[in-house]
Amino acid sequence: MGYFNFDYLYHLEEFCIINKEKLWTKNFIMISLSNFFLFLGFQMLLPTIPIYVKSLGALDGTVGIVASIISISGILTRFGTGSLMDTTKRKTLFIFSQVILLIVFGAYYFAGTVIVVALIRFLHGIGWGIATTVNGASVGSFLPASRRGEGFGYYGLSTTLAIAVGPFLALELAQTNNYKMVFGLAFVTTLISVSLSYFVDRPNGKRVYGEQTKGARPYLDKALLFPCFLLLLVTISYSGILSFISLYEGEKGFLGVSLFFVINALSAFVAQLFAGRIFDAKGPAWILVPAGLSLTIALILLWIAHSIHFVWLAGVFFGLGIGSVFPTIQSWVNSIAGPNRGGMANMAYFNAFDIGLGFGSLALSVIAGLTSYTEMYGFTIVLTLLFTISILVQSNKKAKQQKSTLSID
Repeated sequence: MGYFNFDYLYHLEEFCIINKEKLWTKNFIMISLSNFFLFLGFQMLLPTIPIYVKSLGALDGTVGIVASIISISGILTRFGTGSLMDTTKRKTLFIFSQVILLIVFGAYYFAGTVIVVALIRFLHGIGWGIATTVNGASVGSFLPASRRGEGFGYYGLSTTLAIAVGPFLALELAQTNNYKMVFGLAFVTTLISVSLSYFVDRPNGKRVYGEQTKGARPYLDKALLFPCFLLLLVTISYSGILSFISLYEGEKGFLGVSLFFVINALSAFVAQLFAGRIFDAKGPAWILVPAGLSLTIALILLWIAHSIHFVWLAGVFFGLGIGSVFPTIQSWVNSIAGPNRGGMANMAYFNAFDIGLGFGSLALSVIAGLTSYTEMYGFTIVLTLLFTISILVQSNKKAKQQKSTLSID
């Protein structure tokens, strides 16, 4: 009878662990925590501002404009931040953005008119545009290439948790018209984010991956357009959830819609545990097609809902979709851009994100004003179907090109 040396298996496992590139470094942990508190303050305001502005006497169209102003200023800011970040000190840029955000959240506390809120939203977008672009590019420099998808998936959990806690707390407080408490909490969370970011050793400019880029490079890689287009479709639909689900609650006469965000975040948490690894092993299409179908099911449930249980079930499917789409596309654009262009990649990613949220809030508010919030969600079903079909068409085209190349060889 043969003898099997189990010590061999132990040493083999030890070898694999040692040679697996480290993911959970001090920088990665601290930037993830800082990102959580950064997004927590932001997420608290997304469902609050539309209700607050409406309480000041604004019409539906005005509510959409005020909600979208932050996206406009954020987009304009990122065009400069993306290239600046690849050549300057990222830590300085991030702290500067956080100071702006602290001023903004303090100003919200004293705002009492629609015009003042709109001006604060514009300034908010400047700080937000710099902070998210710097964080997105910096975290990419802390991730090993072989585990980038997995890393962005775990990093995305900090955003997912903020999406769960922020809107839930805000809507609970907003029900008692306690808007100043929401603004005060957002100020505190941003202050915590600043404190944590101090311990992050952010690499500066093109030293990110230890090498300089040579020669002129295009400002925006054309290969980024398709994933950013996909992100745009999803974030337009997402804006309908973030900006108007509280108003949808009133229209339908439901109670407990705030739990949608908790359920949504829990299912997104589950999705993100697996999405990054699948991206690293199989590529984006294997995740994005099921995610698109999941988002479509969620929006159909909101469209046909006749009880709060439909809304909660929609939260499950929407979370699975969002939890897969955001980290996958962020990993995708960073992989396309390459190691030395993290600023450009994240500028494109977050601009697509904010264009979707800003334009979506504006366009969907008009649709809701002409029809209803229920029919507005019916319209967004078209967008998630287009998202899914676009991926299938692009994947099929890519497969044919690869097949043609192999046949030529």
